[in-house]
Amino acid sequence: MRKYGNFGMLVVTVVFVLVLMSLLVMRVQAKESEKKEAILQKQWEQDFVRKVRNFLKEEGYPNSGVMLTYVQEMGKEKVYKLQIHHGDLRNLGKEQWEDVKKNLHHLGMTEERCAIEIL
Repeated sequence: MRKYGNFGMLVVTVVFVLVLMSLLVMRVQAKESEKKEAILQKQWEQDFVRKVRNFLKEEGYPNSGVMLTYVQEMGKEKVYKLQIHHGDLRNLGKEQWEDVKKNLHHLGMTEERCAIEIL
């Protein structure tokens, strides 16, 4: 009877080790996926800033300072703030500025996800 007891303990140990190894592999894969997602998100943010700069240049506001920042609470989506530094934009009327903002939002960022301000 004892002979089967040792064999049973060996089987339980092997199964336990296999389960732990599979959990570890899944965790590593999840981390890699998160890293890839972060890289893609960073590239998207850089592309968005590039589009904004090009748009402002085409609209006659070259050399605008453009800064994109974000806040992210645990488990929630990022909320962005796009800050634009250009004296001529500061001098726009409210209606003209709203048109510029609307066009900026069409570049890929909704109003809910991104506040735009001029500094």
